[in-house]
Amino acid sequence: MRSEKLSGLRRVQLASILISAIVAIVMAVVLILSYNVVLAPTWGAQKQIEQYFAIFFGAAIILTPTVLILKYAWKDKITSAAYILPLRFAFGAFFLKASFDKLLNPSFFTSPGALSFFINGNPNSFLQQLFSFPLNNEIAFLTLVAVGELLVGIALLLGLFTRLGGLASFVMLMANLFAYGYSSSAVYGINLWGALVGFTLAMYRSGRYFGMDQFLGPRLDKSKNRLVQILGLVLT
Repeated sequence: MRSEKLSGLRRVQLASILISAIVAIVMAVVLILSYNVVLAPTWGAQKQIEQYFAIFFGAAIILTPTVLILKYAWKDKITSAAYILPLRFAFGAFFLKASFDKLLNPSFFTSPGALSFFINGNPNSFLQQLFSFPLNNEIAFLTLVAVGELLVGIALLLGLFTRLGGLASFVMLMANLFAYGYSSSAVYGINLWGALVGFTLAMYRSGRYFGMDQFLGPRLDKSKNRLVQILGLVLT
């Protein structure tokens, strides 16, 4: 009786692996074809960075059904917390790409640049005054933004200090929304929804599933030092 149960469990696991592999292959083919036929021809040489990060975004999309299918065979190991893993992975890649787009573009670090244009054009005088400090230190501020996006991307991809990374992404995107969200509905929308994603990842402590925080977080929580416990609460 017991051996039959174990063999049945193995059959379920093998079937889930096989189904998830088939689904992943089909989705990979569709993504590659859509990339080669629809996207890549319109980007040109200036968008070569997209070719590298398309791998990250494609992997995040494929990861979603994979987690869903495998959960049925490993309910004790793949919990509901795994469902947020593709979102964390894709959002981390999004920030990493945004950082590379800036760091590899020397014209981004110019003054006056896009930052001056958007903030000076802000129809709200209060917000113009609020963002006057970045304008007075534009190059230093732009460098800080690019490095900040890089750190957020690494934190989310590795699942290391993900609560801090999620909160940092929330603050950065909300600042973008108020600074130049007025310029178009698309700019407003991507920053608003992105801020909500970052806040969700932070509150869910998403790095504690399949991330470095999975090992670091509990140790900080169990520390007898109150300051270390607070750091664990804020960082992980």
